[in-house]
Amino acid sequence: MEKILNYTNRSDDLVLSGENPELKINILEEEDNTFFNAEIKILEDKYPKDCKIFIQPYTTAGYVGKPVDYGTVGVPSNQKILEPNGNKNELKFRFKIIENTSNKIKKVLCFIDNIQPYGSKNLLTFGEKEQDSIFILRIMPNEVPEMIFKKGLGLKSDIKNSHFLKGILFTSALREILQKYIIETEKFEECKIRDDYIKKFEKLTKQKFPKKDENESEEIEDWINLAIDEFSNEKKKKNKSLVGWMPKSSVELEKKLTYRK
Repeated sequence: MEKILNYTNRSDDLVLSGENPELKINILEEEDNTFFNAEIKILEDKYPKDCKIFIQPYTTAGYVGKPVDYGTVGVPSNQKILEPNGNKNELKFRFKIIENTSNKIKKVLCFIDNIQPYGSKNLLTFGEKEQDSIFILRIMPNEVPEMIFKKGLGLKSDIKNSHFLKGILFTSALREILQKYIIETEKFEECKIRDDYIKKFEKLTKQKFPKKDENESEEIEDWINLAIDEFSNEKKKKNKSLVGWMPKSSVELEKKLTYRK
């Protein structure tokens, strides 16, 4: 069995954003299947060209996929990989460059974790774990807010398939996230995710993001209500709004819970 040495002098400074990224991992959703592929253009002389590249998918819910062989630094692969255990809202990736040698112990020359799919600006992710509460909302600086469901209830799968549940839970979570970003300004002062929220909802509402020291509580509440209204009616998948996906009152409750239009 081969052993991999976590080399202390490795270089983990690949460019992941901008106009000419060295690594782009794309999520492709075709019909009901999720695929990923990588565009790899590592600058010359950073690593030996015969070094092996591996990409490993995983989710915050606990799924960890097998590392996928993505060719070499000199000749990277462009293969499209089916990933049945996650979707664009859940998947993250680990990237490794490992020296190509006949030695039993191989050095890791580059390791990057927690890679988001290219261009990803998820507002909210979903996960599962053992806990007492049915669900909790985890909001931390520089992390995409995550709604974590009690494991074993099937709620994560239900919310993926039910527009009724998605509409109720998603808008409720967004309200709490916006309140936290407004009230706890100091905690999230350097949070890039909060910056994404500000840009997103200023564009939707056409109003400035409220500040707790400059706006009255009633003004903040009115702005949050407007933000949720505009988000609910924004055109999304298949050119429909979140409200447009919701079932009408004539649909029986039993069918609402798994309603897919």
